[in-house]
Amino acid sequence: MSSPLLEVSLLSLCLLYGSIFSLIAQASVPPSARFQIPVDTFFGEYSVEYGANYRLIGIDNYPFQLGFYNTTPDAFTLALRMGNPLASPKMYFVWEANRGKPVRVNATLTLGEDGNLVLADVDGSIAWQTYTAQKGVVGFQLLPNGNIVLHDSKGGFVWQSFEHPTDTLLVGQSLRLEGTARLVSRASEKENSDGPYSLVLEPKRLAMYYKSPSSPRPYLYYTPDKLSESKGRIQNVTLDSGWESECQLPERCGRFGLCEDNQCVACPLPNGLMGWSRDCQPVKSSS
Repeated sequence: MSSPLLEVSLLSLCLLYGSIFSLIAQASVPPSARFQIPVDTFFGEYSVEYGANYRLIGIDNYPFQLGFYNTTPDAFTLALRMGNPLASPKMYFVWEANRGKPVRVNATLTLGEDGNLVLADVDGSIAWQTYTAQKGVVGFQLLPNGNIVLHDSKGGFVWQSFEHPTDTLLVGQSLRLEGTARLVSRASEKENSDGPYSLVLEPKRLAMYYKSPSSPRPYLYYTPDKLSESKGRIQNVTLDSGWESECQLPERCGRFGLCEDNQCVACPLPNGLMGWSRDCQPVKSSS
């Protein structure tokens, strides 16, 4: 037979957890903190990375500004821009929400009552979201260090962009084994999708991988020698060039070009070595 004291304690514990979950569920974003921002075709005037067109959305904290940009028509990315147009000839994108899943004109970025931040395309399909519905979010902030956060009523971070890096780490941001442990390059200046290079934090090393279009799996390309550990965990990594010549870079001269003294010098063809161009490709064999 169970003790009456034990039964009361278990009941009290259940009531306590129930009260906590109820408070979290009841917390909602107040009307003054909610927003819905559409993508339109009004573009900014300053020079930015990738030669992109862009539109800021009024969410900024110097030197960071949140907005949409595109490098191909009607294909917009929600991104964080960094820079001062009066002090730098070009500004850079340091975080992206929906790489590889662009949205079109009249798509919307919405923070609703439930606390979920959602980027929805014009047809209503969700291109990106924070998955924070009913998790106690009461507000949105862009902090001075470039961290985009959704916070609860006590100021705790329910979601933060620092835990979801794209291809850049800002001061105070880190790769974490428990969360996002990699940076992934961009495919090209015009194509905004994942590129061939990835910098990956592993339990015992920081490794750079390269994935060739002709290879199903990435291969280890570089790992730094200067690495310090504490209690089996990586604490600090020093990166250097890792190569003596640009000719050691994968595809420095495309998929088939020859490289010498940091220069692309030739393209092997059936008739011999010809002048190199970006169109240098292996000759397809006839079946």
